[in-house]
Amino acid sequence: MADTLGIGKLIENGKEALRTVYPDLLQPATKQAGKALETVFELSNTILLPIKLVNVKARLNFEKHMKKYEEKLNAHPQEEITTVLPDIGLPVIDRLTYLTNEEIADLFINFLVSASLNNTVNQAHPRFINILNSLSVDEAKLIKYFREKNQDYIPFIDYELHANKQNEPFTSLGYRPENQASIRLLMNSNNLKYELDLISEENINLYLENLESLGLLTRTTGRHIIEAKNTYTLIETHNRHELMDLEEEHTLRLKVNYPNHEIITHKIYGFYVLTDLGEKFVSVCNKQ
Repeated sequence: MADTLGIGKLIENGKEALRTVYPDLLQPATKQAGKALETVFELSNTILLPIKLVNVKARLNFEKHMKKYEEKLNAHPQEEITTVLPDIGLPVIDRLTYLTNEEIADLFINFLVSASLNNTVNQAHPRFINILNSLSVDEAKLIKYFREKNQDYIPFIDYELHANKQNEPFTSLGYRPENQASIRLLMNSNNLKYELDLISEENINLYLENLESLGLLTRTTGRHIIEAKNTYTLIETHNRHELMDLEEEHTLRLKVNYPNHEIITHKIYGFYVLTDLGEKFVSVCNKQ
C-alpha cells in the first residue's frame, strides 16, 4: 500500500533520530542502560516515540534526561541491572521527551533507575507514574525535602479564635463547653517557606492537600512531634506579627456579637507524616 500520508517516512526519520540520540540502546545489550531499556525501546520503535523525536526540542530534552539516567545506572554493576517492564518504561520514556522542569524530571529519572535495578524493581509500582504526573514543581521539591532532611514529617500549628462563656472550665479536649463561636486564624502554619525555594509559597496548603489526596501524606492534629520542638518554636516566632494582626481584627468582630464572652486564641499543634505509600514513593523517586 502506498504511503500517501508520509507516515512511514516520518517514522523512519524518528528512528534515525533515536539512533542519533542514544545509539547504544538500539544495539545489543552491551551497557547497563541498554540492558535495562532494550525491550522498552524495541516497543518504542513501533509506536509514537520515533515520531516525537523528529522534533528538535523533544530530541534535546530526551537526550539530556537519558544521559542522566545512564550516569546513575552506570554507578551499578551490570549484574544488578534488570529489564524495565514496558508498562513502566514506555510512559516514563514518553514523558521525558517533553518534560523541561529539572525538579520533576529528576523524580521520573530516579523512578526509572529504581525500575532498572533488581533490588528495587518490586518497589517501582506503576501507580507512581500517575502520582508523578500529578505533581507541581513545588510539590516535587517537597518530595525531595523529605529525603534531604531524612525525616518523614512536617510540623504545623493551627490557630483559632474562640468566643467562650466566662468562668467555664476547659474540657479534656481543650474547649469550653459553651464555646459559642470560633474563627480559624491560620491553618497549617509551617516552616517550609523558610526551608525551600518555592515558586509560589502562598500555595503551600494546596500542595500539602494535594499530597494528602494522592495518598502520600496524612494529617494529624492535637498531637506534636517531640523531635520537632525547635521547629514549632520557629513557627510561632515567624507567625507572631501576622497572628497579632489577625487576632486584633477578628477579636473586635467577635466582641460585637458576643459581648459577654471571653475571646481567646487556641493553639493546636499538629503534623503531616508520610504514609507507607509516601515513604516508598520518596525512596523510589529520590534514588541517587
